[in-house]
Amino acid sequence: MITIDKIKIFDSYRGDIDGLARVGHDFEKKLFNNNDWSLIDGFYQDIELINRRLAAQTYIDQTFAKLKDNCNDESFDWFIGKIEHYNDFQKVAEILKQIRAFISKDTDTVWAGFDNADKFLDELNQDIEKIEKCNFQTLKKVHVEFLPTCTYQELSMSNGWSDKYIMLSTDFDKIYERMTERKTAHNSTLPKAGRKWWQKLFGSE
Repeated sequence: MITIDKIKIFDSYRGDIDGLARVGHDFEKKLFNNNDWSLIDGFYQDIELINRRLAAQTYIDQTFAKLKDNCNDESFDWFIGKIEHYNDFQKVAEILKQIRAFISKDTDTVWAGFDNADKFLDELNQDIEKIEKCNFQTLKKVHVEFLPTCTYQELSMSNGWSDKYIMLSTDFDKIYERMTERKTAHNSTLPKAGRKWWQKLFGSE
């Protein structure tokens, strides 16, 4: 199980397991199981790929699953905090949950393109689950759904919460713009191919 203490030791040697072997304290060496070091190293590289937008969604999903399986709550949160867009995705999920709160069995969904509220909720719940796992394709879909005359506006106009739609749409647009700008800024570093992943994560030059 990966813990914060193990991550701190890994970080202090900048991922150099030979350094730990040469000059590490006995208590540090004894703390690690056979594959702990390689797991931490792998998680950092996974996060680097995710942050560079080089990871397929299946790879991102697998990374979340591996983190859950191999980290305690504290170390899981620590690694997740290194995913630069994670918090923004959670904010988008909260916006979608607010939309979900307006939906009941009597909600008119015809103008939004759904036969009934249950079918809309099925799709919305799937979108929320994917957004919580940092799914960029679903983020693009949600962006379209928020556009004028699209799903969420039609839904709000048909059911009397247009003012709330404007608020939620404005909040979403701000987050989406920030995430798009962040993607552009991150991609601008890609030509520096010789820079190791840990240098970027730790801010070293």
